[in-house]
Amino acid sequence: MLHIDQEEPQQTVERFVEQYELVSPFLMDPDGEIGRLYRLRGTPTTFFINSDGVVQNFQPGFVTLDWIEQNLNQAL
Repeated sequence: MLHIDQEEPQQTVERFVEQYELVSPFLMDPDGEIGRLYRLRGTPTTFFINSDGVVQNFQPGFVTLDWIEQNLNQAL
């Protein structure tokens, strides 16, 4: 899992990561370039991307554990 944070100061993100004890990596997108590339309309948005870099599925807004499990099972 890779988190991408858009257009927020790095200190804000670091506090969030510490507060929630997150261990997966965060990529900073200070100018929103990645969001434009993926045509994000809002955050959060979750993408499942295969090893070839092809988007397999995406869900705008918050996702449920069931949604994640379903997509993981389809990927395996």
